[in-house]
Amino acid sequence: TAKPADYDAYFEELSRLLDGVAPVPTEYTRLERSDVPEGYELYRVSLPMPFGNPSTGLLCMPQGAAPGSLDGKLVYFGYGGSPLPVNCEPGTVVLSVSAHGIAPDADAAYYQELFRDPDGPMFYYGFDNLENSDPYTTYFRGMIARDLQAARFLRSLPVWNGRTLVATGGSQGAFQATAVAAHDRHVTRLSIN
Repeated sequence: TAKPADYDAYFEELSRLLDGVAPVPTEYTRLERSDVPEGYELYRVSLPMPFGNPSTGLLCMPQGAAPGSLDGKLVYFGYGGSPLPVNCEPGTVVLSVSAHGIAPDADAAYYQELFRDPDGPMFYYGFDNLENSDPYTTYFRGMIARDLQAARFLRSLPVWNGRTLVATGGSQGAFQATAVAAHDRHVTRLSIN
């Protein structure tokens, strides 16, 4: 299909908004959990945004990584909401990103309440016809903005090698990873399913 006439202007405006908010975490908390593999460290991250919810996620990296020594990887997930899995890989700093800017590691009751069928506040997210009538109010605008801010944060980490940045995901996460790869020139590989 043809690219919409206002596509470039839309994403240039979004980029300008993000440029106005440095991806400096408002939360960067080390987590001690039994599901973190030995030799890795895990952090809960929350990043400021120019609008809407913060960008949130779980960051895992090898302990004691030297500056400039790690590849980067952004992981996005399918439709819905649940605690994010712990993703750790050798030689890589991995940021698993919440699509919604909600707590990435709360208890099951938190997500059950948000995504309760049929009246949870987020059960039908992305399917509000009024919201979707304007590209500036659609739910997915905020989601992609949070995803791009997460990428900006990962790229700011001293341990990132400045060369390799993978965006990956399945289903809705594939949509998110593709959008990030399209709008962050630092992404070197897109892996979707």
